[in-house]
Amino acid sequence: MIPDKFINLIHRVVFNEASDKERQELEAFITQNREGRNLYDDLVMMSQMLTSVPQVAPPPNLKKRIMNVVDARKHVGVSGKDVSTSERKRGGIVVGDVPGKRGFSRRTGWLIGGGVAIIAIVLVIAFTNQQPANQDTRGTIGGAEKAAKYRSGQIGEADVILENPEFQQLLQDDKVQDLVRSPEFQKLMSDAAFVALLDNAAFVALLSDEKFLALAGEAKFTDLMSDAKYAQAMQSQSSQMAALMAEESFAELMGSMPKQFAEALNDQAFAAFMAQPKAAARLAAMPKQAAEMLGDRAVQKLMSSATFQALAASEPSFAALMSEPQLIQLMSEEKFAALASSAKKLADLNSDDRFAQLMSQPNYAALASAAKAPQLVKLLGSSDFQALMLSSSYKQMAGSQAKQFAEVIGDRAVLAFMDAPKIQAVMGDRPWKFLRLFANPNAMAAISMAPKLVSELANDPKFVALMNDPTYRAALASHQAQMGEMLSNFKFREFLGSHNTSLMTLMDNPKLRAEMLSQQGLPAMMADRAFIQVMSQPKLREQFLDAMPKVAR
Repeated sequence: MIPDKFINLIHRVVFNEASDKERQELEAFITQNREGRNLYDDLVMMSQMLTSVPQVAPPPNLKKRIMNVVDARKHVGVSGKDVSTSERKRGGIVVGDVPGKRGFSRRTGWLIGGGVAIIAIVLVIAFTNQQPANQDTRGTIGGAEKAAKYRSGQIGEADVILENPEFQQLLQDDKVQDLVRSPEFQKLMSDAAFVALLDNAAFVALLSDEKFLALAGEAKFTDLMSDAKYAQAMQSQSSQMAALMAEESFAELMGSMPKQFAEALNDQAFAAFMAQPKAAARLAAMPKQAAEMLGDRAVQKLMSSATFQALAASEPSFAALMSEPQLIQLMSEEKFAALASSAKKLADLNSDDRFAQLMSQPNYAALASAAKAPQLVKLLGSSDFQALMLSSSYKQMAGSQAKQFAEVIGDRAVLAFMDAPKIQAVMGDRPWKFLRLFANPNAMAAISMAPKLVSELANDPKFVALMNDPTYRAALASHQAQMGEMLSNFKFREFLGSHNTSLMTLMDNPKLRAEMLSQQGLPAMMADRAFIQVMSQPKLREQFLDAMPKVAR
């Protein structure tokens, strides 16, 4: 039994009158209710059939002709003189005794008149739809006459398939003809759910991508589309979750370390960090080379030291000093490095005129003050700091990158975030995988809004298997934007999630998949309404297939 609420909702979705929230509500319902699923599928197919019926303009005198037929008096043996003036009513027949005739009620009159009206309307429409007697049914493609059987006037609008120059070229390819003739292709083009997806430009674009077609043939991908946890994720925030799944770094982390990644997202340190927009923005803006430096053990050890945190987090000028070319040059010299290691006070370091000149600049005067000088001397003499300044990666960074890096590791919120054990476990020696997420606002929105949901997905074997699938990752890399749009598309998830095998059957055949990719214009032809009309109707399809080899020659 389907509640009235969902019957109405099914109609609204089928006729594109529902909101995204209503679509999500229906998706959750039909996932659990087989009767609701069947009703929805039937209405989608009926809608497609109705859409394919061509519109016909009525003749200008249609109304007059119908009204002439509806004159009920002509059909019950009543003339105008048999009915008194008082009994006449404008626009119809009233109750009255007619001499020589059996009396009838108002209801009887209207039923008779209504029945005649229906017959009249049917006759008028039938007459209107008659084809001209001398319709031109001849034409040529490539110098060849179109098959008379196809040009018999029964297809009408679909003739544009054979008249389109691009389609003509496609039909001259033997591989395309083999594909169109295959039962797998014909089944796919008769699938109402698939046809509905052809209205989406992103989906049509993906049909010409080898990586996507390979993915569409994998059971693990279609299984995920029908997975309850995945359905819940997409129902709650489809656009954000789609952006998250389309983010390559998310796929890498969920595929390689799902448990650790989920634990890090649920850690208090992550929540506290996300409450600091400025700090998160700094991480998002970090270039790859600078971000990779955060995975260096010496850098992590340096950032964890009390001396570094006390100095770096209290003085903005410290970030500028770390990216100062003069200091980098000094720290690379063995003589100055030895001096810094043994220095007890700032005066020892100032014995080098170049360092004294550097500290006299206004930007660094605060660091040379009596309060900060001891911390500065201690930091410059530490082996961790010297290791950072001497590293080839740090020296190779451009000035702006070095400054960004210094600003990040000098931010209090970043320091606390990076110092959390669970965060460090995820970043490991390649933090770029993790930090790339911060550059994707939609992905971060999904993570921050539903970290527990991400944890559930991390515990879903189907989801983790797909994230770790090279085919899925390859499809993301080649068409990330289109893949993201499809993952958030209700019709796409429904098409694959309902254990629909029409596309999988086609993609499982290597020969047919190769033929799908042999011509770039094929997806556009598949999305053409005239082509869909022909391929979805058995008689028209048979005529088209018979004519295709002839018109292609």
